[in-house]
Amino acid sequence: MTHHAPLIIGLGDYGFSRIRFAEDVEKLGRRNLVAYVSTYPSSVEQWFPYPPAERRRLLDAWFKEKFEQIQTEVTLRNIKQLKRRSYNFFSCELDATELPKLLAIDGITLVMIREIEGLKPVKQRKRKRLEWYAVKARFVIQVEGQTDGMQSFEERIVLVKAYDFEDAKKRAMPEFLAYGHIYLNSYGEMVTWRFESVLEIYDTSIENFDPKGTEVYSTMGKRRMRPEYEWHPLRDQERD
Repeated sequence: MTHHAPLIIGLGDYGFSRIRFAEDVEKLGRRNLVAYVSTYPSSVEQWFPYPPAERRRLLDAWFKEKFEQIQTEVTLRNIKQLKRRSYNFFSCELDATELPKLLAIDGITLVMIREIEGLKPVKQRKRKRLEWYAVKARFVIQVEGQTDGMQSFEERIVLVKAYDFEDAKKRAMPEFLAYGHIYLNSYGEMVTWRFESVLEIYDTSIENFDPKGTEVYSTMGKRRMRPEYEWHPLRDQERD
């Protein structure tokens, strides 16, 4: 199977008129391109048996060898490493006709065309479409007459189809505001759930729901390291 690295043409909301695919670029002939190129091995499992410092050395050596290989297979000009002594991300210039050879090299993970000789970047019109957003909100649980002590709350996530983050919030708000209802607890006190605030809105990027499991929300954070969650794969392998 032939390798073809992912290609991005343009930057952000800006692209080039009628230039969308590699074939369109190749037809430009010897026009000069300014491109950013990133690399990474397709597999790093062969380095797992080594300690981290040795893995880092081997990975750096791989980046340098790949950097040199690319230059022998494709005619590049004005090559610049984007980080000092880092070979895995660099900018360069090349003829449009050379692009297919660049994309075919195994180990290249992305090629981004930033400039095309003779063409001016234009802002691309984006058609808005409804997408799935997860909206996370907090509700405070109010108990009749409570003035001190611990107050319970609930955090809920609802899915809505919306055009953007602000639209997702607007669409979720009626459900949030209608969520609270008054009932009596076991002590005969009135209790209600009251909307407090929207905590976060998450763009799910869902195209189709998979019954085996579809991510609808994700968040990341940091906490103090716990001994029971330490991971020492090489040490554990030696014990086995």
